[in-house]
Amino acid sequence: ISIAYDNGDEWAILDGGALFIYTGRPQNPGINYFKGPYRLAATVEGVTSTPPTSPEVVNAAFLFAADQRLFVFARACTADGRLSTPFRGTGLGV
Repeated sequence: ISIAYDNGDEWAILDGGALFIYTGRPQNPGINYFKGPYRLAATVEGVTSTPPTSPEVVNAAFLFAADQRLFVFARACTADGRLSTPFRGTGLGV
């Protein structure tokens, strides 16, 4: 999974910040809404000296096949523990 983000965001430019990326179990392509559960797939850590580069390639937490719908959930955490609003996305496996 390729996840694009702005590496100038507060979580990315400070030590202790992170972007948590979760994926849900693959669904049939006709499913358009998924509320969970999600499993942590990757964590992108922020670094003051050299922020992470976008896009980040992440392995899904579950195996999926072509034409299955995959739901992704991401949330950023700043160095002082504040959480962002959730980001949700979806795509079809190829």
